[in-house]
Amino acid sequence: MEFPAAAKRIWSKEQSPNTFVMFRKSVQVGSFEKACLRVSAAHYYALYVNGEHVTRLFHRYFEFSKQYQEIDIAPYLEADSANTIAILAYGQRGNTGLMAELIADGDVLASTDTTWRCKRCEAYNRNAPGHTLLFGIEEQYDARLEEVDWAGTSYDDSDWAFCQEDPSENTWKHFTKSTTCDLTYDPVLGQSFAAVQLCRERQGPKASLTLPRQGIGVFATVLTCREETTVSIFAGKPPSVLTVDGQPVALEENVVLSKGEHLLMLSSLDPLEVLIHTDDGVSASATQIAGGDADWAVMVIESKGVRYPWHESAGDVIKQAPDVDVAHGKQTAQELTAAFPAKFEAASSAPNSALFRVTSQECFLPADGILVPKLKETQAYTETDASVNITNRENLLHLNDAPCIIEGTDGFDAHFIVDLGREYIGYVDLALDAAQGTLLDVQCFELIDDTGCFYMANHNGFSYICREGYQRFTSNYRRGCRYISVTVRNITTPVEIYSLALMHNAAPVERVGQFTCDDALLNKVYEMSRDTAELCMLDTYVDCPGHEQNFWVGDARVTAMVNLINFGSYGFNQHCIRMVGQSLSPDYVQANFADNADFLANKFLSMAAFQAYPPASSLPMWSYLWVMQCHDHWHYGGNIDELRENYGYVKRNMENSLLLTGERGLLDYDGAYNLIEWAANDLTPYGEVTANSIFMAKCYELTAQMADVLGIEEDARRYAELAQQTKDAINTYCWDEDRQAYVDTVRDEDSYQTHLRFCEEQDMDTLSYEDYLSLSRVSEQTNTLALLYDIAPEERAEKILPILTRVKDGKYIFSSPAGRSVGEPRDGELIDNIVAIGSPFFLFFTIDALFKTGHGDIAMEVMRRDWGDMLEHGTNTCWETFKMKEGHYTRSIAHAWGASPAVYLQNRVLGVIPLKPGFSEFTVVPYPSNLRYASGSVATPHGPIHVSWEKNGNGELQIQVDAPDACNQC
Repeated sequence: MEFPAAAKRIWSKEQSPNTFVMFRKSVQVGSFEKACLRVSAAHYYALYVNGEHVTRLFHRYFEFSKQYQEIDIAPYLEADSANTIAILAYGQRGNTGLMAELIADGDVLASTDTTWRCKRCEAYNRNAPGHTLLFGIEEQYDARLEEVDWAGTSYDDSDWAFCQEDPSENTWKHFTKSTTCDLTYDPVLGQSFAAVQLCRERQGPKASLTLPRQGIGVFATVLTCREETTVSIFAGKPPSVLTVDGQPVALEENVVLSKGEHLLMLSSLDPLEVLIHTDDGVSASATQIAGGDADWAVMVIESKGVRYPWHESAGDVIKQAPDVDVAHGKQTAQELTAAFPAKFEAASSAPNSALFRVTSQECFLPADGILVPKLKETQAYTETDASVNITNRENLLHLNDAPCIIEGTDGFDAHFIVDLGREYIGYVDLALDAAQGTLLDVQCFELIDDTGCFYMANHNGFSYICREGYQRFTSNYRRGCRYISVTVRNITTPVEIYSLALMHNAAPVERVGQFTCDDALLNKVYEMSRDTAELCMLDTYVDCPGHEQNFWVGDARVTAMVNLINFGSYGFNQHCIRMVGQSLSPDYVQANFADNADFLANKFLSMAAFQAYPPASSLPMWSYLWVMQCHDHWHYGGNIDELRENYGYVKRNMENSLLLTGERGLLDYDGAYNLIEWAANDLTPYGEVTANSIFMAKCYELTAQMADVLGIEEDARRYAELAQQTKDAINTYCWDEDRQAYVDTVRDEDSYQTHLRFCEEQDMDTLSYEDYLSLSRVSEQTNTLALLYDIAPEERAEKILPILTRVKDGKYIFSSPAGRSVGEPRDGELIDNIVAIGSPFFLFFTIDALFKTGHGDIAMEVMRRDWGDMLEHGTNTCWETFKMKEGHYTRSIAHAWGASPAVYLQNRVLGVIPLKPGFSEFTVVPYPSNLRYASGSVATPHGPIHVSWEKNGNGELQIQVDAPDACNQC
């Protein structure tokens, strides 16, 4: 039976953004053997049947190729009785809708239509501040407004409104059954406490400032001090510029203000949360600046914003606006308004976020409190004689009926941090008994580093206001974290917390692959890499569980390799490949870029991130990594039907590449979001980027191989020729004779004309020819790729091999193309005048190249040293970057683009390599290095191949192999 058989797309009549809507329908169900609910929603939804939670889902798919889930609800239904179907669904402006059908034994018993009842979930604050990538705003829930037991059969919904057919402009015209598995929903409990302490909010004027429109926000207020006062400024996100009386000050720095008025100003491209902390009387008013009774004023300076994220920063944009410096140079409100008459307006302010309340609170350590050593070293706290008054806290680490009891301490809030032991991703589940009005500020975060708790600026937490009595709350935002911070405020009677868990929600995988050896460190490195990849498999591959949770296509190439070798989830891999392939379709262009002439002319590559990113172009390297993933899928999975499907996508991508190739035979893509990794490479959003053409050449080669398998001889011949032509062009134009290496971007007189034209079209500043040439860089990244993908002829390969092997020194520099200087490089920007590796991601290519060029011992030491360093810092998942500035180890501690050891310890060290698709033929060629033995297994479509090898007394390898019958060892 096709979906929908009769269902209508419904929603509430109230069309407002950031809204959770509750839906209910009572259905008479007779006797049945099988029953399912087919559901498709615009965004996230949670399903309940007769008051019991069934599932909660957030699945990505394109509007033009909508998917529905088929959920078995037979265990929840009562035969010969009225049953209640209840769904909580989330909608954003322009993206709403719910469709569902209840089917029992092949008959449709109920379908969404205008007889369903609905009501906005008023417990959710739809005007909350903050920004999350998946839901838009911070989760703020007021249980006092909750419709208790709203999903149950006895709830009276007679005063709820009837639904209407959804008026959204984007139509759902084509449905397919979801090809993803149900995700896990396993409770994860804390292993220990990182902190048990007291805290309280800092005193002083607060504001959550918003921008009335896009641009640079120059926020201003006048502080009035009754007497000489010390203040310090706290901000949820650092502003680009902060001044008091025209003088720059640092966040959280003590500033002594004389009696009287003082002008405080902050500039930012983003909304700002601000606290002016003081124990004395200080008021904030913008009456002199904007009139009325506003506390703050704002002037919005028009700007194009950050157009190419890794080529420019918010600071770069603000530096280009001279009015910002002029404004911040003023010392009084009178000077400011005289310089900018009628330019300032009252700034609207929302309530502060839970995140800001937590990050700006004062902490106190009682004698009976807990702080792990790293927090004692890094967190500002005051010792106190007061008691923490938390008893039986160990109950929070177990599933039992006994509560942890928080008695409360006069003048303080209670604060504790639970350590889950490693990173997980899921929904926070909380059960407690509390007085009405008790407030819980909960923050999920990944890392305690040299700065203390590294709280995450994407509002990875929520606030919960209790109703009276026993209650249970499951957050509807999925979060990745290792630590859960809970601050309990407004304690009037003892608070009893019965459970605190994270319901782990990820793709279900089987750990088919295994690796052990006589080096305990390498064993841990393998486990952390495998575990990280597992955490980055949700409904699609994602970059990380803790921050974006977004389907970044380039990151997925590494995660997919770990999957193919260790989990064998071929269906999951194909689902993700297909989604990227759909981004090359006319439907995709019509839905997202109908007014973009380049897209209409097929001058684009596959998306870099779901669902339409970059917003007006492509990230070439990510598109080509996806082509490689398609080839990997065939090589490791061996499914000819999927190869045939994927070849159609790949061919379209490579044909589009031809349209983006310049006269010199190199990829020359105007507006491209050029990136290799987090390093100071010479990359701009235009021009002939060597790495792009290297990947294009390799992908022509792989496309030719796929065409050959499918018997498409003309395509195979043509793409092989294009591969060679591109290699020749790279060696003609991208090699620097003086430096005896390949450059990141071709810079000569011809390319300078491209620079002038592009900058004029984009209203960007141009460089002199001398400055333009000074941008040229030689990098480890570009030259490693030239070796790995057979671009460099033998004599050139010998010249650039030392650039590859520099990795043995372990000297890395985290940066981005926006971080590179014009002219002479800054101190610390380059190492010996060469761009260094900046992240574990690029080591995926470096390690492969080291093994390929006969330097496997260096590769082994790199895995021991760099991933061992992550372990030594107390983390057990793979980092996004190497050490950042300002005391942070990294941004994301669980980034599967850094999980490459789970690939190379299997296919290089254990040595299991497919020779023919699907491992129908394979070989075992170990790289033992200084190991004495190793054993493990790899996934194949036919079952695992088990391998063990050991050196005998003569140093010879004794290899044992156990493989499925369909896998032949050669």
